[in-house]
Amino acid sequence: MINIRNIWFRSMQAVSLLCGTVFFRLRLFYRGRLPYESGAILASNHQSFLDPVLAGLALEKPIHFMARSTLFKNPLFSLLIRSLNAFPVERGTADLKATKETLRRLKNGNFVVMFPEGTRTRDGSVIMPKPGFAMLASRAGVPIVPVVIKGAYKAWRRQDKFISRLPRITVIYGEPFRVDRSCAPDDVSRMLYEKWRELMKD
Repeated sequence: MINIRNIWFRSMQAVSLLCGTVFFRLRLFYRGRLPYESGAILASNHQSFLDPVLAGLALEKPIHFMARSTLFKNPLFSLLIRSLNAFPVERGTADLKATKETLRRLKNGNFVVMFPEGTRTRDGSVIMPKPGFAMLASRAGVPIVPVVIKGAYKAWRRQDKFISRLPRITVIYGEPFRVDRSCAPDDVSRMLYEKWRELMKD
């Protein structure tokens, strides 16, 4: 049976990959590290509005996104991002509905992109991630994949209204790691932070 939703996602993915290659000389490293046999949290640093697209380019299965609820206020934009597997989360709150939806998607074998820093960087550097992703990974029984995006900050800084530059952008996938419920979430946050810093050096 033809999956129209998957065809749509793949089409948008192909267009985004072409644009990334042409305009940003996009480079992707270590995609073979991704655990395609299971669900996973792709825990990425957050440099720009481009990041949700960049984190999933050229992967072998569609990815899902947690997106702040305000992005769903515009009906047309909401329809677009929902068609690309985004779902809303209320930032700064214990959003039980979003938590349940994330766990459901992870247990169904999907990749869910998260930005544990909680906001876009102000200077291009990584900051200590908030620990909520660790609880989700342990409850769903899925690995965490550290993802680092470099260069997107220069293309679309937090203070810019639109893309202002066309630098080279690089996406690097780290080695997946697992946590269990005995791991303190703050310790997992520090672990992810150190993995991001190492990947930033590549």
